[in-house]
Parts: sequence; structure tokens; C-alpha cells
Amino acid sequence: MIYVIIAILILLLIIVGAIVMIRNNKRSRIQAIESRIDELKGRPLQDELIKMKKFNLIGELKKDYEEYRKTWKTILEETLVSASNLVEEATQHTQNFKFNEADSMLDEADQLLDHVEETYSELSASIHQSLGTLTESQTLINDSEQIYKSSKRDVLANRHKYGQAADKLEQSIEEYKPKIEQVSTLFNNGDYKSAFQNINQHHSGLTLLQSKMEDIPVMIKEVQKEIPAQLQEIKYGCKDLRIEGYDLEHINVDYRTEQLKADVNLIEPMISQMKLTEADEEIERIKDEIDDILEMIEYEIKAKSKVDQTNKSVIDELFAVKDMNYTLQTEQQYIKSQYLVDENHAQDLNKFSNEITHLNNVYDEMVNHMNKSRVRYTKIEDDLNFIQEHVTTIDEKQQTISEYFISLKEDDDAYQNAITDIQVMKDEAYRKLTLANLPELPERYIIMKSEIDYDLKDIYELYSSRPLNMKLLSTKMEKLLHETQKFEQEIEDVIYNAKYTERLVQFGNRYRRDHESLDDLLNEAERLFDHSRFKRASEVAEEAIERYEPGATQSIRQQMQSEYR
Repeated sequence: MIYVIIAILILLLIIVGAIVMIRNNKRSRIQAIESRIDELKGRPLQDELIKMKKFNLIGELKKDYEEYRKTWKTILEETLVSASNLVEEATQHTQNFKFNEADSMLDEADQLLDHVEETYSELSASIHQSLGTLTESQTLINDSEQIYKSSKRDVLANRHKYGQAADKLEQSIEEYKPKIEQVSTLFNNGDYKSAFQNINQHHSGLTLLQSKMEDIPVMIKEVQKEIPAQLQEIKYGCKDLRIEGYDLEHINVDYRTEQLKADVNLIEPMISQMKLTEADEEIERIKDEIDDILEMIEYEIKAKSKVDQTNKSVIDELFAVKDMNYTLQTEQQYIKSQYLVDENHAQDLNKFSNEITHLNNVYDEMVNHMNKSRVRYTKIEDDLNFIQEHVTTIDEKQQTISEYFISLKEDDDAYQNAITDIQVMKDEAYRKLTLANLPELPERYIIMKSEIDYDLKDIYELYSSRPLNMKLLSTKMEKLLHETQKFEQEIEDVIYNAKYTERLVQFGNRYRRDHESLDDLLNEAERLFDHSRFKRASEVAEEAIERYEPGATQSIRQQMQSEYR
């Protein structure tokens, strides 16, 4: 029974503790909502409204002000009061442990405060926008009045700068006076939104007009002084160039400058009528035209300088390729009598000769033109470039033909020297073979020598007839050289193997009496030697020696190699 009572007491304590904890949580939430209410009451919206009162509160401005003030007053006196009442009721419910009712009241209070937050943000943004519009409108009105006064004063004091456009400018400036006054009236009557829209437009117009006032003196200066001075300078400059011998007829300077003068005279009326965009476009067109004339004149001056610098060298190159063509044509006759050559080279030389004749004609025409009292140097430059380009191409191709002719003669001399060397190589190799004291001359090398002699005879016969086929000769010489080198190398190998076999047999003779198997192998080596099978004889002798004295054959080889060196 005692345990049951204890358990009940413990359960009661747990329940009481839970209730106390829930109530404390509710109190914390109540305190948070109360703090939020106090924070919203302290929001500085009233300070923003006071800023609006600095302006004349009538008309549209007063209407907006009253609407903002009334909305905020409703929030302070009704919405926030309702929220505070809900919090008080929730506090009572919490004290009485009616937590569900307390939660309901607090949720409703939170919703009201959320609505207040949203309304405050909207009000604050609207007030800031209104203040911004008021401030900017006041600034634009003041700035517009200043631009109007300074522009009017500038035109009155400096009419000479604006020429015939002064009256039109003055009229345009005066048109803004009633507009600015009208906007000021709207602003002072509280119609600040309408005032802002109008003053924004008028201020842009005045700013543009002020920009035009800055452009007009510059444009007038260009039209009255700078462009006419440039045209005059071009006219007299071209006159001096003609005296120096320049032909400028293709530039048509006189006609173009007179036409541009007439065009310039039409621009000032455009400026006086404030058609500045059209006037500026026309000025730019005229300046582009002047640049084009100057550029063409500069081309002529640069062309003369280049002609003076390159004329002699280009003509020297032309005469050089002409002389080389004649030399190659003459040399070709000899080459064709001595060698079979590519007929395309002959055709190329004839073609180059015709091209050189044409280039000479171009040069003659160029000289005739340069002998005139006035010269168009860009045409002379084009002619020189044409001649130089073709001369360079012809020279490169003729150099190739010349190198080909030289290579034929050099190859011919080289082959003749090679024939002598091959003859000496063959004879020297065969002499070594005959002096090598072999049992007999191997028939293979007699045949190889005969084949070489036959090939040499074939080449001599090829040389005996002209023109010489160098391609065929090259093929035969390559084959002959390969055969002779092979002949020489094989004879060297035969002589070496024969001497090596003799050394091995001499070394092995000391063991023959005591070793019958060694004696048999050496007898076999001697038999092979007598039948001119020297390579196989050396291998059998090596095998015999290595059986009875390993390493001896290597010592013999090293001794022979040092002797052959």
C-alpha cells in the first residue's frame, strides 16, 4: 500500500513539474510578443512623416501625408492595442492553466503583429519614395532655373559665338521659362508627382539645349575657319606639287575642293535653324572627303619616294635576269649536246624570255611616262612592283635551271672519277688475292671480276655516245660500286680466313702426334683449305684447338687483328 502511495505521489510531482514547465514556456512567449509590440511602437515612422511636413502640405502631398499618418495612427491605437489585449488575456489563461486558450490568443496576436510589420514596410517605402520625389523635384527645379538663367546670360553676352543661331537659341531658352514656372506652381500646390514628371522632362530638354550650346561654337569655328583653311591649304599645296612634277589629275583636287566649299556654305544655315544633327553629319562627311583627298596626295608623295629608292635596283634586277636567260639559252645548247635533259627546261627558258621582253616593254612605257613634265608616281610604283614581282619569280626559276645544268656537269665529273677509283679498287683487291699464296684462285672471284669488267665496259660504251643519259648512268654506277665493294670485302674475308686457318693449324701441330682426334680435325681443316673452303676450314680448326687449349683461338684472333690494323 505504501508503494502505491509513493508511486501516486511521484506521478503527481511529474505532472505538476510538467505543468509548471509549460506555464514557464508560455510566459516566455508572452514576454517575446510584448517585446515585439514595444519595438513596433518605437518604429521611427513618425520621424519620416515630420520630414514631409517641412514641405508645403497642400494638395496631393497633404492627401498622401494624411493617408500615411492615419494608417500609422490606426496601427498604434487599434491594432497594437488589440494585440496587447490578446496578450493580457493569454496571461490570465496561463495563470489559470488554460494553455490551449492561451495559445489561441498568442497566435492571433502574432498574426496581428505580422500584419503590422507588413504595413509598416509598405508605409516606410511609400514615404521614402515620396520624400525622394519631393527632394529630386526641388533639385531639378532649382537646377533648371539655373540652367535657364546661365544659358540666357551666355547667349546675351556672347552672341558672336553662336552666329545666326543666337536668335533661335534665345527663343528656345525662353520657351522653358513658363514651363519651369508652371512646374514650380504645381510643386508649391502639393502636386509633387505631376511636378516631378514635368520637371524631369524639362530638365532633360534644357540639358540637351545646353549641350547644343557647347557644340554650336565648335561647329561654327569648323565651318567658318578650320575647313576653309584646310581646303585652301590643299589647293595651294597641290599647286606646289604640280610645279614639282606631280600628276594629280586622277585626284580631281580643284573640282572636289570647290564642291566642298559649296557644301560648307550650306551648313551654317542648318546651324542657325538648330538642325545640329544634320549639320554635324555633313561636317563629318566633308572631313572624311578631305581626309580621302589628303590620303591620295600622301600616296603620290610616298610613291615618288619609293620610286626614287627602288627604280635603279629593280631595273638592274631586270637586266640581270635578262642576261642570265641569254646565258642559260646559250649553255643549254652545249648541255643538250652532252646530256639528255628535260625538255620542259627549254620551254621554260623560252617562256621566261617572252616574259622578260614584256617586262622590258613595261619598263620602256614607264620611262616614257617619267620623262613627261608631270608624273603619276603611284602608277610608276605599280609598274615597278609588277616588274619586281615577276623578276623575282623568273630569277628563282632560272636559278633552279642553272643549278640543274651545273649538277649535270658535276655528276659527270664525279662519275668519271668514280670509274677510275672503282678500277683501282677492283685491281688492288684482285692483286691481293693473287699474292695471298692460296692453293688456287677461287672461281667465284674470277667470275665476279669478269662481271665488274663487263659492267665497266658497258659504262665506257655509254660514255662513248652523246648525249649522255645521266639517269641510266647513275643507276649503272650505283650497281657497279655495290658489286666492287662486295668484291673487295669478300676477298678481304677470304684472305683473312685463309691466314687464320694457317695460324690455327700451325698452333695445333704441337698436339697432333699425341692426340689422334685433334689430328683428324686438323686433317679435315687442311682438306677444306685445299678446296678453297677457307671459312669452314677455320671453323673446324677452331673447334679442334678449343678442345685441347680453351681460349687459344681468341688470342690468335687478337694477334691477327692487331696485325691487320
